[in-house]
Amino acid sequence: VIARKKDAAQKDLEYLPAIVAAGGAAKPITPDSKLSLQIYHKLNTNVYSFEKESFGDAHFIKSISELSMVVITNSKLTGVTKDVIEPVVLFGMPQKLSAALLASLKINKCLITPVASNMDHIQVFRQEFPQSAYFLNEQMSMFLIRYKIEMTFAQSCVNQCLCD
Repeated sequence: VIARKKDAAQKDLEYLPAIVAAGGAAKPITPDSKLSLQIYHKLNTNVYSFEKESFGDAHFIKSISELSMVVITNSKLTGVTKDVIEPVVLFGMPQKLSAALLASLKINKCLITPVASNMDHIQVFRQEFPQSAYFLNEQMSMFLIRYKIEMTFAQSCVNQCLCD
């Protein structure tokens, strides 16, 4: 989330979701009536624990991350309503990573689980753009899908990644 000056007088700020590059450059994400579909993810929480029965270099960490996927739709451009798009997006999410990808990332286990969705576009808009006046046109809508990612990986992998 970044702050942006809201008006010409530059007195008030509005807070917007954004893509922030490693160098610090930020690009705000705002609903655009020219796009049929916009999707972004945001990390809400991380919880860590040690897995039982792991020792030394094989000491395993379990990570549970809760995320939100925000979807902005334009029914005029997609030809369908958000009620039709929501299950496609929800069930299009991978639930497991391939064995090859797990091996290359040095992850023992990864499970992605949808938790809930919020279809109230006004509530989602107010949550994502709290200082902004509601500006979606009648064809545009938003919904939010909460999901969690559970991963198990070796602690030595983290130590190695931090040292490289």
